[in-house]
Amino acid sequence: MRSLSSFVNTIILSGLLVSTPSIACDLRLAELDNMHTVMDHDMMTKSDRGATQSETFKVINNGSVCKFFVTVDGYTDVRQLYDQYTNRMDYYIYDSIQGTNVIKGLPNISEQNIITGEFTTNKNEVSLRYYFNAPYNEILPAGLYSDSVQVNLYEGDLSQYTLRDSQSVNFSVEVNTYINLEIQSDIGDSLSGIIDFTNIEPGKLKSASINVTTNTPYDMTIASENLSNMQHTYNQLDSSIPYSVIINNEYHELKTPLTIDFKKQNQSLTTQSHQLDFQISNFDFKLSGEYQDNIVITVSAR
Repeated sequence: MRSLSSFVNTIILSGLLVSTPSIACDLRLAELDNMHTVMDHDMMTKSDRGATQSETFKVINNGSVCKFFVTVDGYTDVRQLYDQYTNRMDYYIYDSIQGTNVIKGLPNISEQNIITGEFTTNKNEVSLRYYFNAPYNEILPAGLYSDSVQVNLYEGDLSQYTLRDSQSVNFSVEVNTYINLEIQSDIGDSLSGIIDFTNIEPGKLKSASINVTTNTPYDMTIASENLSNMQHTYNQLDSSIPYSVIINNEYHELKTPLTIDFKKQNQSLTTQSHQLDFQISNFDFKLSGEYQDNIVITVSAR
């Protein structure tokens, strides 16, 4: 029997490495933001292209490299926003600030009508941008205009594609109220705000036109500082001469503020002219001198 001081053996480790198939393209849209903008009188009268606003959105991919494109449902270039009265505002969705290519929906579109992108091995997120434009050549009725569209994300290109995600986006435009008031006397003076009876006599009548330019229904309030009396301008003399105001062939005494409503539906910017006739009422002997009253006319959006 032989005695050994050591013994050596060998263990062999072996296995088969199988290549892992790449994960398919896994596309989705990050949450899309709604778009809201405000239009005022200056924008509508001084801008060449109307209101233009851009929005960035993201496409996320947790899979392999691939191409994709984005559409916005709709078959025509021009779209419409509507208010509660069915007044309409046209708008467009473009791929650039220049407004050259309109983004639309399948099927009858070309490469110019979609937003394209591609994922490489080093990317899992791509940021893209579209542009909202609402042109106009008039001041629209005041109010909130809105429309909802569907944004679709496709894998592939126009020759072969698969829908991967879809989200709804709301566009809204708020048209601000515009009101302008001008007073024109019966002799044609504009903005003077002065109605001069010259020599005051019972029954004498003077007229003024109140020109209201607005894009909304409104109320007009007429208030007299001296409660339908012209007061002697020398404060220490308690002497006054009464008068009435005639509107639409109706006589009114301005003992309290008089409010008249104009119930027109919202419409584009228009000017309405309202004639006010002021007539001196009968009076007994009064002190000679100058008499005056201040009348405040307020036009308020309803």
